[in-house]
Amino acid sequence: MVVFPDLRGELRKILEDPSNLFRYGDRWLGLRKVDYSVECLCSQADGMRGPSPTCTRCMGLGHPFADELVKGYLWRSFFTGTEFPAEPGIISTQGRNLIVRYSDVVNKFDWVLLLDLNHETGEPRQPFNIRQSFVVVDSLGLRGQNGRVEYWRCVLQERNISDGRPGQVGTKYAYKSNVE
Repeated sequence: MVVFPDLRGELRKILEDPSNLFRYGDRWLGLRKVDYSVECLCSQADGMRGPSPTCTRCMGLGHPFADELVKGYLWRSFFTGTEFPAEPGIISTQGRNLIVRYSDVVNKFDWVLLLDLNHETGEPRQPFNIRQSFVVVDSLGLRGQNGRVEYWRCVLQERNISDGRPGQVGTKYAYKSNVE
């Protein structure tokens, strides 16, 4: 007989148990769920081609969204990301891996927002300050016994906060990380 581990319980230990030694990667994050089926009114304005970068409704995404506060386990990905050839070498955007609870459904093309945290408590500072933003390039609900989703595993790619789009490819590309 095959015995399945309780993956939800193990993830709960990683994210919530203060005595767990592996808690160094857990943190509060913003999850921006974008509704791509609806366009923002700024995209339909007279003469506009695409979203307005100064729109206060869609924040330049061109679509409405809802933000959620989630707790996840985040770590650097050394083999994913986008690379741009440039003089004198290669510039690479940062890739990250993320695991969140089964109840925090993450879809491809959602956004993950790295929030400024209080270093003493680990809680997000109010009002929220976005330090980095990542787009979800892959999301997979990992299933356990009886096929239920135990947690979500996501691959993220860093994006520029100002417009959410990667810069120009090639030697003229000026990479600006959104880490201060």
